[in-house]
Formats: sequence, structure tokens, C-alpha cells
Amino acid sequence: MPILILVSRKIISTVLALLAFASGMACAQEYSFRRFGGSEGLTNLAIRRIYQDRVGFIWVSTENGIFRYDGGRFEAFGTAQGIPANSGAAFGDAPDGSLLVGGNFGLYHLSGNRFEKVPGAFNSITWAQGIQSDGKGHTYLGTDAGLIELSSQAGQDGFAMRLFPQAEGTSGPGAAGILVDGDAVWYGCGHELCRMDARGTRVYSKEIGLPDRELQVIQKDGAGNLWVRARNGGIFEWPAGKARFERPLLPLPAENLGGVPAVDGGGRILLTSSDGLLIGSERGWQKMDRRVGLRGTVYSVFEDRQHSLWIGFAGLGLVQWRGYREWESYSEESGLTGDIAYEMLPASDGSLWLGTEAGLVRAERGQFGMTFKKVAGLSGFAVHGIQKAASGHLWLGTETRGVANFDPRTGKTVWFGEAQGLGGKAAYRLRLDLEQRLWVGTEAGLFWATPPYAKFTRVTELPATRIWAVVEGTDGRLWAGGVGGLFEYSGGKWKTLTEADGLSNREVLSLGAGPNGVIWVGYRFGGGIDRVHPQRAGFIVEKGVQRTGSDGLIYFLEFDDKGRLWAGTEHGVDRWDGARWSHYDMNDGLAWDDCNLNAFVEDPDGAFWIGTSAGLSHFRPLPRQAPDAPLEVVFTGLSIGKMDVSSLRNPSFGSQSNSLVAGYSALNASRQNEVIFRYRLGGPGSSWTETTQRQLQFANLAPGAYRLEIDARDSDGPWSGHGTGFPFSIRTPWYFNWWFIGLCALIPLTVAGITLRLRFLGAQRRERELVKVVEEKTADLRRANEELSRLSFTDALTGLANRRVFDQTLEKECSRVRRTGSALSLLMIDVDHFKALNDSQGHQKGDECLMLLGSELTRLCRRQMDVPARFGGEEFAIILPDTDADFATDFGEKVRKAIADLNLPHPASKVVPYLTVSVGVATARGEWWSAPAELVAAADRALYAAKESGRNCVCVAGHEAEARAGGSVGVAG
Repeated sequence: MPILILVSRKIISTVLALLAFASGMACAQEYSFRRFGGSEGLTNLAIRRIYQDRVGFIWVSTENGIFRYDGGRFEAFGTAQGIPANSGAAFGDAPDGSLLVGGNFGLYHLSGNRFEKVPGAFNSITWAQGIQSDGKGHTYLGTDAGLIELSSQAGQDGFAMRLFPQAEGTSGPGAAGILVDGDAVWYGCGHELCRMDARGTRVYSKEIGLPDRELQVIQKDGAGNLWVRARNGGIFEWPAGKARFERPLLPLPAENLGGVPAVDGGGRILLTSSDGLLIGSERGWQKMDRRVGLRGTVYSVFEDRQHSLWIGFAGLGLVQWRGYREWESYSEESGLTGDIAYEMLPASDGSLWLGTEAGLVRAERGQFGMTFKKVAGLSGFAVHGIQKAASGHLWLGTETRGVANFDPRTGKTVWFGEAQGLGGKAAYRLRLDLEQRLWVGTEAGLFWATPPYAKFTRVTELPATRIWAVVEGTDGRLWAGGVGGLFEYSGGKWKTLTEADGLSNREVLSLGAGPNGVIWVGYRFGGGIDRVHPQRAGFIVEKGVQRTGSDGLIYFLEFDDKGRLWAGTEHGVDRWDGARWSHYDMNDGLAWDDCNLNAFVEDPDGAFWIGTSAGLSHFRPLPRQAPDAPLEVVFTGLSIGKMDVSSLRNPSFGSQSNSLVAGYSALNASRQNEVIFRYRLGGPGSSWTETTQRQLQFANLAPGAYRLEIDARDSDGPWSGHGTGFPFSIRTPWYFNWWFIGLCALIPLTVAGITLRLRFLGAQRRERELVKVVEEKTADLRRANEELSRLSFTDALTGLANRRVFDQTLEKECSRVRRTGSALSLLMIDVDHFKALNDSQGHQKGDECLMLLGSELTRLCRRQMDVPARFGGEEFAIILPDTDADFATDFGEKVRKAIADLNLPHPASKVVPYLTVSVGVATARGEWWSAPAELVAAADRALYAAKESGRNCVCVAGHEAEARAGGSVGVAG
């Protein structure tokens, strides 16, 4: 009977665990996953182990060798790099911090980009968990010979090695599953579990619930529970405070689990299985499988120092979970009513009121996420604004039905419209001020009402146009923003601010109330963010304070409880901490880069809700040890000729080894695709060259001393100043040494000296006679040459480079493209309907317009290497070295707009009544259009496409447009 009761209890507990797991899946979140496979250099897709070394490289062991990820691609390491072929390897840190790799092939140590054999009294290292460092200069190895300790030897190369004797009572000499636990070391010893510390080694076996099998993996979670995986025996748990191991209650049978379990940075146990990943926490088990986008058998899992979780699959490659433990998102696929999320309001019970394009939604917390439910009677239309009244009622701003007052307790809704004085139907923004006045921004202006809110009144001092934003400043002033500008209310009077008062734009889309009465202003159509400082006699406008690159639409500006400003843009979310900007987008875990109006709120627990056009994101930032740590640049490869020189220090090479290939990366960058590098080869006086490439090639280096320096920055940040350098020298050939040159010069110099002496006296006399004539002729010749040079290199009418200079420069830059693989862009510019201008206003007027156009192109080309030229007639061209297609397209649009902004009259134009241009853009890179004729032809085709598209526009030709627009020519702008 007691046995039956025990079995029944176990069955009931298992059923309860499965029910809890099922309830957790009812509120499935969505996460940001990036997959890696063959196209990223990972040629074997069975991932058995994952590790991050101290430099920051991600290493993976597969069923066919090991690979290293440098932030851009995976690189295979095999026999060419000194390590044998293998089907499974353990990774770990050596006592000196370098990388160790071990397996049935022995133990190897990474030096530079090559592996070196570490000799020892053992044959193999257990691949699953065979290398563990204590971070104090000691590394423990699980080998076929037993437990081994590595340590550094003072003043000597290599490592000292100590083999611990086999513990008494163990069934075999081998050691596996090494876990360093403070001052103790756990390891599998035969079919037993050993714990070694300063007092000795204790052996645990079947009497505490362990199976009679080899223990391959041992982990300890943040709660102190010990987890082991036995060979072909599944998972066992030794709960903290209990006397023995037991099978854990899991959503999957514990005896069937395999792979290599791990513990994440938050202390949660991560169990691998044939049906996804299991994450254990105090809230229960979360199963990550095909329902959240993780399909297949999970072999291994690892959390890196940047808080990405790497998940290795059996035959399906590697997945990077971006924003792990920080970001989760919801969309219609995961139960959210409407993907477009607007304003949110957290409730005291942990629930959330949410306005979406489909109506009002109530979100309630589940085991691992949120469940969403429509509010009856308040669906089928967009809800933009939510404000909570003192009575507990909710004020709702809708897009088509005005304002509603909703009682959550009874479900009763009262609507307000024209009958109550509210003339606008699209209530974009609601705001309750400190006096409990309700302000409503609509398409028909700004309205307000006081308790009991029976009647609304329009603010007649403001235009009856769209009001997007309303905010109360910390100094008590009320601010509103909309189509007509920025409006300030204080002392019973309204004041209007526009561009004439220093604002960057007229249409204000968002407002944020900062300390000391400062107002942050975000715009609708360009201008970015301004900061308005109220003064006793007016205002001071600090223009363009946004993050570099965020000068488009600013949907919200909100401060959190720590005083940090959050700005929602069309390219993600920016955060200002008082000293610098941070940026978050889909690469970090945000649901979508395009944010929405009012779509930001801070939870009482310090997390944040962000609404986008493709769902709702929940962000709980993890503490960073060094939030302002600069980018660290490392070399991923260095070779001279075909020789790997990455491990050499200040080497010297013969004159025939004069070609350098350097690979590099910034491994601690949070967004690898936004890193920009710069390099220089020479000394401190050498100039820097910017690039987005991760490899450089230098051929035919002249003899001398060199230093290659690489630095990096985020797209919106400063240069790190923590770059890397490689000093080296190319020796002078023997036939260029001083003694050989001196010997060769001595004999002819002696003969020449005698001859010169004989002629010297006669030359002196003739010299005096000729000096005067030469000086006069030289002055005449200099003046003539200067005039000739000017005429041969510039266009007489516009002052730009002429066709000759254009052809020479383009030939030179195309050669450089073929040599270095850099990008080169060409803009072809044609004045729209120029013949009509000449016919209607005369050629003299046409020449004046061409001269003005030439001056504007000269002004726009600010980089010294950019070359504006007159191509012929009314056609112009701009050569843009080291410029990719995206920048060239943006620059072409800048040129088009600048010419249009000149407002040169052109009544005969069929486009607009002022002078405009059409622009064609083409970019050469590698084998694409690296010949001048090909590049000119491509740009010409794009120019023709711009004319066919109605003129006064920019078109992109060739392979860039295929990526941007899906065709051979794409229209930008």
C-alpha cells in the first residue's frame, strides 16, 4: 500500500508539472533568433559544444571539426591550423587565459591562430565537460587517466601538470564532467560522483540515488541544486537541502534527456532535449521548441558575456537568441489583438491595459508571459491614448469615435463627441494634468475639460489642426505639439513656437518633460529632436540633440524613473542617460524597428513596454558591468605571403615577402552589422581610412618599418581608442644596401669628378651669361604653364573638373576598386529639360544656371577625395571613392534636393517651374562594374531610368538596386 501511495503521488506531481507547463505555453512569447549555417561558414551543422574565450570569440565543436566566429563569419580550424580532425571537443581557459581544446585527440593550446600540442600523461579529454578553469590560475582536466590540474610555471613556457590519485571507492580511474564550485571541484569518477576540496575527496554513489553509469555533465544552478547527466541515463537532480538525487519533474521524461546541459548567467538550469530546450526557474519549466521557432534536437547551449544565448542543434546548425533574458515580444501570432500597439497603462495587479489598432486590450500575467483579451464593446477601432482618472476609470482616445470613459469594474462605457463639445473624432493624445484637467489632442485642435468632465472646450488660441502631443512640464507649464508647431501655456496665455523661433521643424509629433522645465521636442518629418530650455524672457532651443542617424520620425519621448529619456523612432528605440545615447532595434530583440505614437511605458518592476507596428515588446535590461566599455578590436588573422604571422611580435621579413593580409573584428560590439572600422599603415602621422570590411590586403610593400593599426566605433559612437596594432618590417634587399650602392657609385663618380673639374671653369663663365636670360624665360614659362594647367584641368564655364580629369580620376579609382575591393560610387546628373530653358530664356541664362549648379556641387562635395565634374553639356558627374550604394543614394538625394532648393526659375520645365535635376547612381565593388566604361554605362542607365520615372528623382542601377528594389534599376527617395 505505501508503494502505491508513493507512485500515485509521483504521477500526480508529474501531471501537475505538465499542466503548469501547458498553462505557461498558453501565453507564448516571441523571441529574436538568428540562425547560422553553411552560408555563414559553418559547414557542419551538428553542434556539440559552444564556448566563448577570454578575447570574445565564439567557438563551436561539431561532428566534423571546430569553428571560430569572429562576429561576421565562422572560420574552420583543422589540420592546417595544427589541430587533428575530430567529432567532438571540449573548450576551456588555460591558466594564462588562452584557449584550450581537448578530446579523444588529446589536449591543444591556441597560440596566435595555430594550435600547439600540450603533452601529458593521458590520451584523451572528455569532450562534454572536460576542461574547467577556476579563474585563479588553475585549470582542471577530465581525462582517461584521472583528474589533472594545470597551472602556470613562473618564468617558464608551458604549464605545470599534476595528476590527482584515484579516489578510494571509485570504479575507474577516469574523470569527466568537471565543475569548479568555489573552492571545491565536482567530477564524475567512474560510475560515482566525487567532490574534492582542501579537506580531501568525498565519493557519492548509488546510495544517494545516482545511477550505476558514467556521469558526463555536472552543473549547479543559482538555487544550489546539483544536476548531473549520466551516459544513456538522462538527468538527475540533487535538490539543495535534500539528502539524495531524484528524477526532476519535467515537461519531458528526464531519463530521455541528453546533450550538454548548462547554467545561464541568471543561475537557471538549461536542459537540452530532442524536442527543444528546457529552462528551469522558480516559476517552473519553460519549454522552447518549434512553437517559438526552435525546431529540432538541441545538443548544446551557452550564454555569452553579451547576454546572447547560443543554441546548438543536431544537424540544424546554430541559433543565436538575441536579447536573452531581456527581450520578449507579442504579436497576433502569440495572442495579441492587433499587431500595431499604441499607449499602455500598467495596473497595480501586474496586468496591462493596451491600446491597439484593433481596440482596447487587457493583458494579464501568466506563468512565463502575458495573455491578452479584448475588452467587450471597445474593439474594431484604433485606441491611441489611455489615461487613468482618480476614480479608477480609464479615459480612452480613439481614432474614429472620439473619447470614451470606461469603468473597468462594471464594463460601462460613456462616449464623448460633438454633443459634449469635442469637435474632433481622432483623439491622438490624452493627458490629465496635476489639476485633473483632461487635455485631448485631435485632428481638429486641442480640447480640454474639468471634473466632472461633462463639457469639452476647444482651445481657440491654437489652430484647428492636428495635435499629436500634450505634456505637462516639471515646472507646471503645459505644452502641446502638432501640425502648427509647438505651443506653450503658462500664466493663462498660449504662446506659439515655430522654425522662426529656432525649432528644427514645424510639425511636432512627440514631447518629453525633462528636469528643470526642459522640454524635449520630436518632429514628424525630419529635424530629429530639439531641447527647449524655458528662460525668464523667452526660450533657448538646443537643436539636433538626437542620436546620430535618428533624424526621422520621433514617435514618443518618455522619461523613466531613473531620469533616462527613451525616444521611439522609425529605426528602433534610442535611450539617453544624460551623457550618451544607446540604441535598441530588432538586432537586440525589439519586435520591429518602427515604433508607434505614445507607445512606451515603464512597469512598476522597472521593465519597459514598447509598442511597434509589428507587435509589443517587453524589455527588462540586465545590469552591465561596464555599460560604457569601448569596442575592443582584435586581429582574427595575419599573414605575410602564405605564412601565418599572428603569433609573432614585431617580425621582420625579406623583400620577397611583401604582401600583408589582415583580418580583424570588434567582438564586444552589441550590433556587429553597425560596426565601422578605420585603419592606417604607417606611423602616427599617417591618415586613417574608414571601411566596413573585416579584411585588408596590402601588396608590394616597399622595404621599411610599418605598423598596421585598426580602430572601431559603433555607427553612432566615437572611435574606441582601444584598437589593435601589428608592427613589422620589410628588410631592404642586399643590392639596395649602402655598401653595394656606394661601391657601384664610387667608380663612375670618380670619372665624373675629373671630367666635371675640367669643365667647371668654362661652365662658370657661360653660367653667368645665361642666368639672366634663363630667369626671364623661366618666369614667362611659369606663367604660361600655370595658365595652360588651369585650362587643361577645369571647365571654363563652371569651374569644375573637366572631362579629361574625370576620365583620369575614374580610371585611377576603378583600379583601386579592383586592387583593394573597396566601394566606388558614381553619380550622373542631368538638368531636366535644359534645352527648353535655353530656348525659352536664352543661352546666357542657361549658362548662368550651369555656373550656379557647378558651385552647388562644389559645396556639397566636402570630402577631399570626392570629384565633381562637368561631363558634357548639361550633364555632370560626381566620383565618390570608398562609398557604398546606400551612402551614394542618400548623397544623390541630397544633391537633387539642394539643386531644387536653389529655386532657379524654369517656367518651361514639364516637371516643376524651377530648375531640377535627375540623378543616376551606380556602385562598383569587386568584380561589379570595376571598369570605367561599365560604371559610366551603369550610372547612365540609372540616369535614363530617372528620366523615365518622371525626372527630378534619384535612381540606382545594377546589383544594388536588386537588393533595394528587386529590379535592375531602383528609384530612391
